[in-house]
Amino acid sequence: SFVMAIVACIFIKLPSQEFFRAHPFKDPGKVQIRESLNLGKAMKIKSFWIFFMCLFMYNGAWNMLTPLIKGLGIERGLSEATAIVCLSMTGIANALGRICMSSLSDRIGRYNTMYILCMITSVSSIALSAVTGNIYFAAVMGLAFAYGGPAAVYPALCTDLFGPKYSGRNYGFLMLGLGLSSIVFNALSNALYAASGSYMITFTVGMASALVTIVLIKLIHYRVVHVRNAQLSQMA
Repeated sequence: SFVMAIVACIFIKLPSQEFFRAHPFKDPGKVQIRESLNLGKAMKIKSFWIFFMCLFMYNGAWNMLTPLIKGLGIERGLSEATAIVCLSMTGIANALGRICMSSLSDRIGRYNTMYILCMITSVSSIALSAVTGNIYFAAVMGLAFAYGGPAAVYPALCTDLFGPKYSGRNYGFLMLGLGLSSIVFNALSNALYAASGSYMITFTVGMASALVTIVLIKLIHYRVVHVRNAQLSQMA
């Protein structure tokens, strides 16, 4: 699959600036980037680092859950076979999140889609702190679905904010937030369990990280609207 992905990437090419000029956004509520920002310029903007923290915080719950799915499932009343199926099904739920939320994003906008995903993550996380049996299975699927959703939203949002020309490099750097999140939240999960002997605090932290992401996304949205209003004022 790695070789196939590398071969496929060879044929991927972003549309030219001329294409975007010829096909402007029709929705006045969307932000139209007049200049594509390279990584150096993007890193000088506060929204870039807020976006970085969105990727870091949002994945906290999933990063803490992933190593626990099978073992915790058995503790919560699943048979070993069902726990293995639960672990295997997370890939399908993840893929469904990518497909469904990309379509929803086109209908209701990227910010609203992320708010919904954050709420799914929060509800699933707090449920995982106590539920058993089939409800545990469903909560894991919910978290896996919500984990996959941003993969269809974040790249497009990155292009919205910083332009299309350097979007590969810009988003590639932002993706470092995912790797950092995995290291930090896995270590945090182990530390919390060692201190309390329970995963309740772990999943409460997962819920809190998703709620913090809502605040961060709102900050980005606010800054985008502020810039758009400033541009409209200059054009008036």
